[in-house]
Amino acid sequence: MEHREQGGSGGLFDIQPNAGEAGAFYASGQTLFGTSNRGNTWTASNHQFPEHYFLIHQIAVHPNVSGMVAVLVNSLVGGYSFITQIGVSQDTGKNWVFHQALSGTNSISFSPTNTNTLYAAVTGKGFAKSLDLGNTWAYSNQGLSNLRVTNIVAVLKPNLLYLSNDSRIYVSENDGINWQNRSTGLPVAQRPQFGSLQSITPDPANGNIVYAIIGGKGIYKTTNAGKQWTLIQSFSDPQIYLSFLTVAPRTRELSSWEDSTSTMQQAP
Repeated sequence: MEHREQGGSGGLFDIQPNAGEAGAFYASGQTLFGTSNRGNTWTASNHQFPEHYFLIHQIAVHPNVSGMVAVLVNSLVGGYSFITQIGVSQDTGKNWVFHQALSGTNSISFSPTNTNTLYAAVTGKGFAKSLDLGNTWAYSNQGLSNLRVTNIVAVLKPNLLYLSNDSRIYVSENDGINWQNRSTGLPVAQRPQFGSLQSITPDPANGNIVYAIIGGKGIYKTTNAGKQWTLIQSFSDPQIYLSFLTVAPRTRELSSWEDSTSTMQQAP
């Protein structure tokens, strides 16, 4: 096992592999960092961010377009409240274009087949889709029984999307037009955090393979697009709450991240 420290301060809120570049990742907190050597060194990449931003809480990397990355940023307004903005860069973070996000946006993801399309999970409002990189949005919630969604993931398989809330995972096979609950094998959350679904992470080489972290329980895996989930690693300590997983695009190295440290191993 290897442990790597992420540079900067303010904690680690998200980390994503940089598509097409072995050993390269983006990490976010109060600053957007990039690494090209599996976390040995990190470089800040938050130039041209909004003047009063204070947190970058999610990163989305386009799986097929090198250097295309989006971030979900919280910014202060008038010193008392904040708004969420979506920033998109097409040159590995050198230049950014920002739009105000839908209120309640928790997660964003790129369409692998259309460079102008973004997806969003919006708490209390469900799934939203943008055809102009976050400038305008439309909701599509047919089949969703719970609109308090937290994560959205698009995979390389065309039109296949994964959407989650605290304990359920929904799958769309037609680019978000309608959704099916595919949570067989996942535990049901009994109280906040314990047993709750922390994150969903696709295998970059196979859209039918996805990993899910269940807080205090372990790591679950599906190989058939969510029709059945299997526990592949249980947490020996029920107080363990990993924040997220990443799967390296080329090596398929599975990395688990908790705040500022990581543990790396080959994906099972």
